[in-house]
Amino acid sequence: MSNPFFDHPILNSPYVCTQHHWELDEAGQPTQRIETTLKAEIDPEAWATLHSDTSRPFNRPSKGRIAVKVINHLGDEVMKVFRV
Repeated sequence: MSNPFFDHPILNSPYVCTQHHWELDEAGQPTQRIETTLKAEIDPEAWATLHSDTSRPFNRPSKGRIAVKVINHLGDEVMKVFRV
């Protein structure tokens, strides 16, 4: 018996964003249904402002504390809370 999951496992081109994926059940087995991937629109200008060592301006928090999180190029994270 033919199984579409194994006959055609690759649903997307490697040259475009993912558009479809195989649905899997709780045990990680294919349900034979193809799901549509959620679409997102990313503003390139806004995205570019996130990759920086300078914070964007924000209002003073009402509780008088801010949390600063730093993530290095390896994905290591450190966070510290400061009183302001």
